Amino acid sequence: MISLFVPIRNAAESARQCLISLSASCQSLRIVDRVEYILLDDASEPQYEIPKLMLDFRKETQSKVTILRFPVRRNYTSACAVGFSVAAGSEVILISHDMLVTPSFLRTILAVAASDPALGIIRGRSQHMDCSPHSLAPEKPIRTFENVIAFSAQAADAFGLAVVDTVSLIGDSLLIQRPVLDKIGVMDQRFVGFLGDFDLGIRARRAGFRTVESMGAWLHHSGCGTINAELTAGREKPEEVAQGLPMLDAAYEVLRAKWSVAPLPATFREFTAAHFPILQAAPPSSADDFLAPIALDPEFCEILGN
Repeated sequence: MISLFVPIRNAAESARQCLISLSASCQSLRIVDRVEYILLDDASEPQYEIPKLMLDFRKETQSKVTILRFPVRRNYTSACAVGFSVAAGSEVILISHDMLVTPSFLRTILAVAASDPALGIIRGRSQHMDCSPHSLAPEKPIRTFENVIAFSAQAADAFGLAVVDTVSLIGDSLLIQRPVLDKIGVMDQRFVGFLGDFDLGIRARRAGFRTVESMGAWLHHSGCGTINAELTAGREKPEEVAQGLPMLDAAYEVLRAKWSVAPLPATFREFTAAHFPILQAAPPSSADDFLAPIALDPEFCEILGN
């Protein structure tokens, strides 16, 4: 089974388009009966009617759909920890709600996963990729879903199953192979908003898995830039980026405390690729401990419509 996990907060229209693209891609590949969807609403505001969107989607698809909801906002890392906990698939694919998935993307990233079990976490490719030099954008603007499908197919043809190793793992679109979750567990909920995926990649590599980017698995991502790029380039930061900086700083303090066995810089702004080998070479510690799947408590996470 393949688990498709989509966390959503407020963005009803982009989430609707994301789910439509996922459903159409699975139908095109004829894998509807091999797929389960896990949809999580991170305490969206009532006017966006996200639970209704999810329940309507479940009525329209033949695949299994599990719908979860946080009554109180928990942010990205907790959402992923819960999603990974309930996923039953041999591959768990995390998709952001502002992405459009294509048959070529799914076919390619699944083929990459099948090619080598040591490829523990595989990141897809898009025009917006945090902390990566491998973003890929079409020369002409994307205007229709047909444009998305066509460019994704071109990328798959051009790059095939080629991968490049990455150390700065960010959860734009990730395929996590089941042996990774069996060996290291889920994301660490001590990280709020940021760096839970970063920490997951550190733990996966220390456990012997490779974390890579799939050059041919391209999907459309309508996201608008990265905190890391804005910080390192010294550009004026969008308002939403500026608002997120205190949360990023707090998450980095958690990272430094957790990986105290390795000397890390005082701020995330000073963190560079040179620090990853230091982290990888650090002696075993409690930071490597298995993080068990989360048992669902209705006060923490509701299951809707069952």
